Amino acid sequence: MEFNETTLTWDPESGLLGYHGRRSTMFWLDPSLSQLLAPLAEELGVPLFRLTVAYHASLGAKDDHRLSIADGGGASFAEVLETWGHSVEVCGWGRFELEWFDEETGRASVRVHNPWELAVQASAKERWGCPFLFGKLVGLYSRVMGANGWADETVGVREDGTPVVDFLLYRSDRTIQDDLEALRREHDEEARQPLREKLQELWESKERQRAVLASLGEVVLTLDLEGQLTGLHVPPDQAPFHPSPKAAVGRSLEEALPWNVAVALRGAFEHVLRGEAPAPVSYEIEHEEGCRGYSAKLTALHDATGKVAGVTVLARDLTERLRTEHALEAQLAVIARQQEAIRALSTPVLQVWEGVVALPIIGVVDDRRAADITAALLETVSRTQARCAILDVTGVDSIDARTADHFTRIRRAVTLLGAECVVCGIRPAVAQAMVETSAGGSPDVGAAARNFSTMQAALQAVIGQRREWAAAQAQPRPARR
Repeated sequence: MEFNETTLTWDPESGLLGYHGRRSTMFWLDPSLSQLLAPLAEELGVPLFRLTVAYHASLGAKDDHRLSIADGGGASFAEVLETWGHSVEVCGWGRFELEWFDEETGRASVRVHNPWELAVQASAKERWGCPFLFGKLVGLYSRVMGANGWADETVGVREDGTPVVDFLLYRSDRTIQDDLEALRREHDEEARQPLREKLQELWESKERQRAVLASLGEVVLTLDLEGQLTGLHVPPDQAPFHPSPKAAVGRSLEEALPWNVAVALRGAFEHVLRGEAPAPVSYEIEHEEGCRGYSAKLTALHDATGKVAGVTVLARDLTERLRTEHALEAQLAVIARQQEAIRALSTPVLQVWEGVVALPIIGVVDDRRAADITAALLETVSRTQARCAILDVTGVDSIDARTADHFTRIRRAVTLLGAECVVCGIRPAVAQAMVETSAGGSPDVGAAARNFSTMQAALQAVIGQRREWAAAQAQPRPARR
């Protein structure tokens, strides 16, 4: 079939359509082409979509020009446009009209009535003009004129409602390819900008982390799920006790760290991977510069999805703290020994004569001291087989109910060992307090017990009693029958 001197062929057997001897096809402008092109325009953006379509349309200008001449057209722009326009009008591209052409300046105005591209955009959300026709006309113009060309495109509507597009063609240093490459660079730059901003944020975050780590003064290790080091931060003052990050990263705990440290961390590492919360791990690292003690805490490291991706180890240097604790423990031990010595000095049990001991008490008598006094006095009475113990309370200024009760208990304990316990030096305030607390009514402390005002009186009484003990021992024992 020939239409307007253009040959279209149709082979019913093969289903092939031919145009100028080339396989061709037909589409409905709407919806087929509309649904094909509109999403591309929306995805790329109108400027990039227009230049991309125009550039690739212009690449066919060489064949378009050759076919126009082969079909009997002349070599001028007007002749080429007329021949080419008639051939593509048959395909529904629109009707081409050369409104005017200035050979001297090379400027031309071409109007296309009912251009196919405008029909495609009838239902589109965003219009993109006629980049395909733009590229074809600029390509033909540049090839015929032998110089780069450009076109100003204007879309309009005639009085009868027919859509038209006008192209003002002229020589120009501007090319579709240059504009397309510039726009692509601009788009690439815009696309890279969020990436650069994200990289900048990551870099700043990393620097902040480094600053925080440096200020903490703690050793930080990160491990993957296999227990290999993925990161290591060591404060400068602790560098001699640890491997360098370069030597440690990528190696396992056992390869990178001392054996005792690796064993301690490996156990806690396995606990963390099982979802358990291990107790802090303590270990020591020896070096020619000395020995350092550490306490390490292990926590799970999660990825963006919340899945465990590794383990973080935060090891704190406790060397100075341990030294301080050891020094404090030593000081406490010294203090304890001193207190023990003071308690011994505060309960001096004196052996006055054979069978007589004395214990002067000075100061406050609390539960602890009462126990010490009782223990010391009973031990001496038992060891010396004393028959009398003098409890001198001259140095006790005042007592309360608990102190009075202590004296009662001490006296009873001595009595249970078969010895007598006499009290001397009770001051008026102490006597009054003992009466008020009812301790004075006890047979161990009150009138039934022997009490003396001074140590001298007590000693004199004991001297007389010792004579009685001696006389009793001197009497002959009755003969056994």
